[in-house]
Amino acid sequence: MLFRSGYKFVEVRRVHDSHMAVSGKLGGKKAQYLVDTGFSLSAVDERTAKRLKAVTGQEREGLIRTGANPALSYAHLGDFELGEHTFSNHIAMVVKMAGPIPRLRLSSSKSGGALDSDVILGTPFLLLNHAILDYGQSAGLFLRDKPRTQAEFDGMKESFEKSGFSATRVYMLRPPGAWVVEAKVNGKPLLLMLDSGSFRTIIDRKFAAQAGLRSRSTPD
Repeated sequence: MLFRSGYKFVEVRRVHDSHMAVSGKLGGKKAQYLVDTGFSLSAVDERTAKRLKAVTGQEREGLIRTGANPALSYAHLGDFELGEHTFSNHIAMVVKMAGPIPRLRLSSSKSGGALDSDVILGTPFLLLNHAILDYGQSAGLFLRDKPRTQAEFDGMKESFEKSGFSATRVYMLRPPGAWVVEAKVNGKPLLLMLDSGSFRTIIDRKFAAQAGLRSRSTPD
């Protein structure tokens, strides 16, 4: 069904506490990409960025107006490959992957770490390519360069439901570009952020107390 609708399939591997990684190329060299639905921009490692074109002028100002950190540098990824497919026209902020990665507003609360990856693909890339992310045992990323029509969406939803899937409405918070689901815990409403880059499920301590949830210390 997805292939008939023009989607490209990219295989996803689980690395670093179930982070979702894709093998590919950047600037003609092998690269590893992390898929992060909770990251409001994409990011590229500072070592990799040295061989990329820097973002200047109006493009940089446009990024800052949408919430990007003005203290950081940004680079064009140029033509890059995910699996067997080529993508272009994407901008990423330049960070040091081996250290704390700057998170924007409602982005995941994890602080980064030695991820040993070249690029983090965040919400802008996933939106631009109308991504469908499969979290199954054989994980995959489905991408295409044109929006779905309502008829296509309805057909996909019906097909998935016939296969045993349940549908839940997902909202995009703008800014910062986070996918959330409305939910309730012990009758208390809350928003759940969907973050494929987080290796744990996290709940606000104050909300947990209000909802009457018990907590206990666990090893890091």
